[in-house]
Amino acid sequence: MARQTLILFFLLWSFNTWAQVEQDPSLDPDSVYMKVFRTLTLKEPVIEEEGWSNFSNHDWEALAYWEVQKDPRPDQMQEAVGDLYLFQSDSTFIIRLRDPQNPQQIGNSITGRYRLPGRKVIALRPTNGREEIIWPIIHLSKDYMVLEVDGLRIFFTQFLSY
Repeated sequence: MARQTLILFFLLWSFNTWAQVEQDPSLDPDSVYMKVFRTLTLKEPVIEEEGWSNFSNHDWEALAYWEVQKDPRPDQMQEAVGDLYLFQSDSTFIIRLRDPQNPQQIGNSITGRYRLPGRKVIALRPTNGREEIIWPIIHLSKDYMVLEVDGLRIFFTQFLSY
C-alpha cells in the first residue's frame, strides 16, 4: 500500500511539474528565461577569462534584475528598463538612463571614474568624487555580465535591444 501511494504521489508530482512547463514555456530549464534566472542567482561568481577583453569599451544593456533579499524564484526576476553601462579603458564610466516615457530615447547620463580590482567594480560617486560604490561582478563572459548594484543583481548583454 505504501509503495502504491508513493508511486501515485510521484506520478502526480511529475504530471504537475510537466503541466507547469506546458503552461509556461519560460520554466523549461533550457529556456533563455531560466538561463538568465540561473545566472542572476549564482551562489558563487563565474568569471570567464574572455569576458575581461569585452568588459571595457562596449555598451552593456540591462535586461533583467533580481532583488537579492527576495527568494530565488523565477517569478521574482523582473525586466530591466535597458539602461546602458559603458566602462571605458581610461577608467571612466558612463551610465545612460533610458527615458521612462520613451524607452527608445536616452534621458539622463551619469559619468564617473572606476577601478577594477579583481572581481568588482569600484566606482567613485559622481557627486563628490570620493565616496566609493562597490559593485561585485557575479558573472562575466564574452557577451553577458551580472553586477550586484544596491541590492539588485542586474543581468547585462552586449546585444542591444533598441
